[in-house]
Amino acid sequence: MARYCEIKPGEPVREPDHVLVVKHDDGTFEVSGTAGAGRPDARYLEPTTFDDKVDALVCAQDFADAHKLSQVYVKGFLVAPEKV
Repeated sequence: MARYCEIKPGEPVREPDHVLVVKHDDGTFEVSGTAGAGRPDARYLEPTTFDDKVDALVCAQDFADAHKLSQVYVKGFLVAPEKV
């Protein structure tokens, strides 16, 4: 499972291969990503909008897991730690 990495507004994603979840001002969440950047077989997660944070994070984790990405970048919100 990929770990979450919070980035600030205006801060770029640090890796060419990444998945990013952004919270917009209207409360929706957009998920996008790239795996295999610069290769002919690169995979892209086209920007997809979600009304629910949990659904957006599940989509991001699925893409990260499928492409062995170690981080899910989040911008505009905090991901609460899971309760034990």
